[in-house]
Amino acid sequence: MAPLTNGWYQSANDPFVIVNDKFPPLRKSDMTGVYPIRVKADPRTGSFDYYHKGGGAFGSDLLMFQISASSADGNLSVDDKNGFQYNEFFKGKKERYNGSILITTKGEIYSQAVPEEKRRLDLKAAYAGYKQLAAAPAAPGGPQGTLTPSQDQNQSPNAALEDLSKNFSNKPFENQSWLRYPLTMNSEQDRIIISQINFVAANMEKEAILGGSLQNREGQFAKQDSLGQVILPIPNELSEANSTGWGDDNLSTIAAALMKGGTAAASEFGEGNLIDGFGEVKGTLADLLNSPAVGTRAKQFFATKAAAGLIGKGGIQINPEAYITRATGSAINSNLELLFQGPKLRQFGFSFKMSPRNADEARNIRYIIKFFKKGMSPKRSTQSELSFFLGTPNIFKIEFKSSKRVDSKASTIRSIGQIKTCALINFTVNYTPDGVYAAYEDSAAGGSQPVAVVITLAFSELTPIFNDNYEDTDSVGPDNFDDIEFSPSSTPDTNDPPNTGPAPTQEQLRIAGEALLRSGAGATPAQTLIRPAN
Repeated sequence: MAPLTNGWYQSANDPFVIVNDKFPPLRKSDMTGVYPIRVKADPRTGSFDYYHKGGGAFGSDLLMFQISASSADGNLSVDDKNGFQYNEFFKGKKERYNGSILITTKGEIYSQAVPEEKRRLDLKAAYAGYKQLAAAPAAPGGPQGTLTPSQDQNQSPNAALEDLSKNFSNKPFENQSWLRYPLTMNSEQDRIIISQINFVAANMEKEAILGGSLQNREGQFAKQDSLGQVILPIPNELSEANSTGWGDDNLSTIAAALMKGGTAAASEFGEGNLIDGFGEVKGTLADLLNSPAVGTRAKQFFATKAAAGLIGKGGIQINPEAYITRATGSAINSNLELLFQGPKLRQFGFSFKMSPRNADEARNIRYIIKFFKKGMSPKRSTQSELSFFLGTPNIFKIEFKSSKRVDSKASTIRSIGQIKTCALINFTVNYTPDGVYAAYEDSAAGGSQPVAVVITLAFSELTPIFNDNYEDTDSVGPDNFDDIEFSPSSTPDTNDPPNTGPAPTQEQLRIAGEALLRSGAGATPAQTLIRPAN
C-alpha cells in the first residue's frame, strides 16, 4: 500500500480498508445539526462509508451512508442508513463544502489502488479523471489538505470517445405555466404530462458493457432533471400495440448433421488442434454417407450441389433443391420453424386539437408548439472546434396522471399502459384543421392567430420492452394487485336464482328487447336475460 496522506490511516480491523476521522463535521443543509464523521474506504472496490463518529450505542460509530461504486453505469450510488438522508447534507449551500470530503476520499482511494484496480477505476464514471490525482499534492489552505473541486473532472471513461454533450446548450424552458392546454387544466382532471429531458450517452467501455449498463438505459434516463413539461387532456384516440420480431428459418436434416460435426471441429480449431478438427468433420461426413436412412439421399444432395456449382461457373444457374424435386418427385425437408429474432421498439401517436378562447390561451398554444419543435431538433455548438458535431435532440417522458392524489402527489393511472422514455420522431401542426384558413386578430401573434390548430406527435421508445419490465408495479403496464379491495358488488348475489337453464336464443333476445322498448325500460335484453353463473 502506498503511503497514506491527508489524514488517512490504515484500519486496525481490516488491512485493506483506510480510515479518516479528521474531516470537518458534516452539517445538514439547514444547519440544524453537526455530525463528526469517520469515513472508511476500500480501494479494492472504490466504495466508502460515512459514519457518525460516536453516535451509536456505547460510543460506537453509527453508519449514515454507504457509497457504492459498483452501479451499472459506473457512477456512485447512495444507500441511506439509520434514518439519515443524504440530500439533507449534500444540497444547497453546503453541497460544495461537504462535496470536498467526497473529492478527497475518491482521490485517496485511487492513490492506494494497485495498478489492476486503477485500470478498473478508470472505467468508472465516478472516478474518471482521478488518474492525475494519484501523485497530486494537497491543495494549500484547504481543510486537512483537501483536494480542490476543480480536480474532480467529469470526463468520459474512454479518452478516445469524449462525452461532448455538455458542450451543447440545453436550457430549461421559461414560462412553465404556459405549457398547458387549456389554461384551466387543473389537478381535478385526468391528464397526460409530457416532460422533456436531456439525452445521455451510453458507457461503451468493456467493463460497463459486461456489467449490464447498456441494459439499464431507462434507469440512466430516469436520473435526468426535467427541462419543462406540457400538460394536456388525455387524447380521445389512445391505444398501444406490443410486437416482437419473429421470422421463419430453414435447416435441412443434412445441414444439421454437418453442423454437428462442424461445431465440434470449430472447437478443436479454436484450441489449436487442427488435425483433430479435420477428423471430426471427416468422421461426421462418413457417418452421414453410410447412414441407411439418409446415406443415398445425402450422396444425391452433394452430387447435385457439386454439379450445380460447376455449371454455374459457365453462367448457367441451377437450383439444386428444385432439380432434386424434379428428378425424384420429393423435396428436401426444410424443417421450417418460426424463430425469435429480437425485440421491437414501440411507437405511439397522439393528436390534440386546440382552439384558443383568449389571447393568453393563444400564447399558451404557441409556447407548446415551440416546446416540441425545439426539443426534437438537433443541437449546434457555439464553439467553432465542435461545429463538426451535432448534439442529440432532447428526449421525452410520457405519463398519464389521474385526479386522485396519493400523499399530495398525482397518482399514475394504472389502467393505461405506461410508456418508457421516447424520442419525438415526427411532429406536425395543421393550422387549417377545418379545411379552410380562419383566423382572428391578435397583435401578440403578429396580427393574426388561427382559430384552431391540431398538433400530431409521433413518439418511439428508446429501449424495447422486456419481460421483467412488467414485474415492478411502477414499470410498464397496469400490473399491481396489492391495493385491490373487492367490494360486495364484485361478488355474486346469494339471492339470485341459479343460472341452470339454457342460454337465450337470438330470437328470444329480439322479442324481449321489443317488449322492453314498448314498456320504456332502460335495460337492454342482454342485461335482463343473461346472468353470470354462480
